[in-house]
Amino acid sequence: MERYTELEALHQAVWAAIAGGASEAQHPYRTPTLGTLGPQGPHLRTIVLREVALAERVLWFHADRRSQKVRDLQTQPQVAWHFWDPESRLQLRLQGEATLHWDDAWAEWLWQRSPARSLQVYCKPTPPGTTLETPQSGLVPGDVSDGRSHFAAIRTRASALDVLHLHPQQHYRAWFRYSQAGTDSRWIVP
Repeated sequence: MERYTELEALHQAVWAAIAGGASEAQHPYRTPTLGTLGPQGPHLRTIVLREVALAERVLWFHADRRSQKVRDLQTQPQVAWHFWDPESRLQLRLQGEATLHWDDAWAEWLWQRSPARSLQVYCKPTPPGTTLETPQSGLVPGDVSDGRSHFAAIRTRASALDVLHLHPQQHYRAWFRYSQAGTDSRWIVP
């Protein structure tokens, strides 16, 4: 990735890269880390980025509505996302508020846009984290539509973005904060 000297150009390039994570299966931003806060403290996990709405700075993923991450988000909707591209050496840390959707048009929209192979995981009769006697997936044969009642679409609207580029010529870092008034952006010390 080129070395940026203009904040707006960097901002646009970074959001284009995030969108690439949702549309390109092999993109390094396809599987970011999501941080939530639960009763026992912070939880980090790798998720699959499913959709990005650039104009609104919204990111989507889906999860089993019976999972710990959904329980965490029901009590504390603030989330942190971490993206890392080892080739460009670009790290993104995004903060925002998550909203949960399961019995509404947003959930149905994401369900319909998702390939059947990614929805098969919701056909498990038992919730994620259930103790098993032997290592197994918990999946049972059946129609993928059987898992719809366990599906949650999770939407994050970005409130802040921290960009660190470990560029070989010189490291640099930028910070963007989003509000109704617009975007506050600045260069900061890496």
